[in-house]
Formats: sequence, structure tokens, C-alpha cells
Amino acid sequence: MPAHDKSPGQRPGLFDSAVVRPRHSVDARPGGTHPARVEEQAGSGSRRRRAPVPGRGRPFRTAFALVLALAACSPTPPPISDPREILRLAVEHLRAAPSVHIEGVIDGQLDLAPVFGGTRSSALSLTGTRFEGDLAMAANRAAIRFEVPAVLGLTGELRQIGDEMYLTSTLTSRGWHHLTGAGALPFEIGRPVSWLDALTAWLDRPANVPTRLDDASCRSGTCYVVRLSVSAEQLAGLASAAPGSIPGLAEASLMLELRVDRATLGLSEATVGIDLRSATSISLALRFSSWGAPVTIEPPPAGEVVEGPLLP
Repeated sequence: MPAHDKSPGQRPGLFDSAVVRPRHSVDARPGGTHPARVEEQAGSGSRRRRAPVPGRGRPFRTAFALVLALAACSPTPPPISDPREILRLAVEHLRAAPSVHIEGVIDGQLDLAPVFGGTRSSALSLTGTRFEGDLAMAANRAAIRFEVPAVLGLTGELRQIGDEMYLTSTLTSRGWHHLTGAGALPFEIGRPVSWLDALTAWLDRPANVPTRLDDASCRSGTCYVVRLSVSAEQLAGLASAAPGSIPGLAEASLMLELRVDRATLGLSEATVGIDLRSATSISLALRFSSWGAPVTIEPPPAGEVVEGPLLP
């Protein structure tokens, strides 16, 4: 790298000097048998320091080595072979967590006719759709930012504060729109526990058998990998046990692949494939992080909340 090409914040000349080589000089005083000092030269300047006293620091190195040896001897938690148990523990981890950060990417084509009850097919491209935000489950709050490039470059944010829901976007009229409570959406984004209860009950049925795949690397380290294949009939049973309903899932089937951190048993990643049986398929990739981190989600400013129509 040229001498003038420096990283941001680098002090001038920090890596420009030649390699410093120490030159030892022997103490010429009577009785002197060890090097008394080390003279280091770099360029035209020089500095002197006392040579290290033999044996100094040895107790600290010994203690550090002992700590490492004890850590190496600590038992590693045995791996879990039962995929049901892995999922059960992951659900318990999510149930106990006060908060989590979530990122998602959606791809595929969505036929809007079965979703909104029409008969004419109208496909919507979801390529490039993504969302990111925080769920504060303990406080029943959530803030999710989203973008849907295929819909006129739509961007916006959805915020849940208890039972109240607020929406702002580039396609709605100015301000934060106060939706009619959490019932305005098919499920409460800030409180997924009710869906977890339905999932736990669903997994207890003998016919619903998850598959444990080989462990794999993931964002948080090494993860268990569990795959779930959910038929349309099974999904209908799962949805009926959970609050709310999602339009268009009556004939859908799912393929889920979940990656659970082996060390913490927290959900690290999830891939969801949705087949809507109408030449429509959607893929959803999710990442979870910052489990239990402090999160503050405030209501929109009162002066920016409107009750009027969504569209301008």
C-alpha cells in the first residue's frame, strides 16, 4: 500500500516506519551479567527501556493457563436428537424472551384474487420486498419498517402499542393512521405467544412429525436444523387453533426449515416456502437476533396521528 494511502483515522506514519529491531547491550558495570537495557531505533529517534526481569509475570501466566485448562475441561451440553424437543425448547425460549430483532425478505408471486375474494387473477410480484424491526413481546409492542418495490416503491412503518395499531407509508395520506385496534390485522405482531400455543399443541399430535437435518452454520454460530412439512389440512387445523385468520391460507401448504442456536436454543433463522395452489408460491427468509436486548417503542407523536381515510 502506498505511504500516502491511509485508513480513516490512521495517525500519519503509524505503519510507514521500517521494522524496529532491538539491539541488546550488555551491562558493563561490575557484576553485570544480564542485558541491562534494550535500545530500539526507528528512523532517527531512539528510546531506551529496562529489560524485563526474569520470572516477573509468571504467576499471572500460570493462573491464565489454569483458567483455560478448566474451561477446556468443562462439559459440553449433549446434542439434542429429538426434533420435537428442539422445537419445544425453541418455543419456550421465545415465550420467555422480552424482545427480539427480526429481519425478513420475501420473494415470489402473489395472486391477489384468492386473498381479497375476487375471481380475476391478478399477480403481484413480491421480489425485493423486505422488512425489519423489533418485537417487544413483554410490553406487547412492535415496530416494523417495510418496503415493497413492486408497488410504486412503497415504503412504510407499522407500529403496535398494546391494542392500538398505527400505519404510515408513502402511498397513504400524510401522518400516522390509527387503525381500528389490533383486530385490523389478522394477528398481533407484538404478541406471538398465542400462535406459539397453537404451534405447541399442533406438534403434540403424533401425525405431525418434524425432521431433524444435519447441524449447519448460522448467523449465531452452529444451529440445529429442523424441517416441517405442513399440508393444507394440517395448516387449517393450526390456523383454527390460533387467534385471527389470514386470508388466502385455506388451500395453502408450507415447508419450514428452522435453525435453532445450539448454545442458547434461540431461533436464529427460518425459511418458509408457501404454496397457495394457484400457480402462486412465496418464499420468506427470516433472521432473528438481539434476543432480550432493551427495546423502546414509543407511540407516534400525537400531533401526527390522523383518523381519516388511508388514501390521499
